[in-house]
Amino acid sequence: MTPVFGDQYDNAFVVQKLGVGFGFGDKLQNITAHTLAKTIDSVRKDPDIAQKAQAVASQLRSSSSESGGCEAIVKEIESYWSNTVISGDFLEDVHEWKLATQEKKARSKKTKLRNRVVLASAMIVGILAYVLAN
Repeated sequence: MTPVFGDQYDNAFVVQKLGVGFGFGDKLQNITAHTLAKTIDSVRKDPDIAQKAQAVASQLRSSSSESGGCEAIVKEIESYWSNTVISGDFLEDVHEWKLATQEKKARSKKTKLRNRVVLASAMIVGILAYVLAN
């Protein structure tokens, strides 16, 4: 799952959490073709992911055949509310998401700082070389 905007980030999180694929935390525009190709290949070859995806698909098919679409959605929301929100698991998921987001921002900050230091160092070396040569 390669999110671009909106709820696609949530969908990527769910794909990752269910283990039915790989959900990127970064938007598609920031993912290299090489990374995307490697990820697709590894997901395609992973038997655990295939097994989990088949189980989820089977569960979805059986629940949609048992009742109409709207009824199935209402049941799923009620189940999610009872089993995830009230139990506190939802808050744990939100906490995990916030931590992951904070870690990503911190890594990005470090990378930007490191790049600026390298650029500044290169500029200083260039200026010194120019001054010493003249």
